[in-house]
Amino acid sequence: MPRPIDLTPADTSSVVVPGLAAALRAHHSNTDEIVIDQRPSSTFIADVVAAIVPTM
Repeated sequence: MPRPIDLTPADTSSVVVPGLAAALRAHHSNTDEIVIDQRPSSTFIADVVAAIVPTM
């Protein structure tokens, strides 16, 4: 999920802790959480894909 950030001066989203993975993990124990920047780099995306795609 995208890392919460403040989009306006009145926004307080950056203090919100991502909780989706924790909620899913309550029912599916083999759940990983990947928190990404709003605009992830292509290197970061490639690293995530490499980590989740089984090697052949």
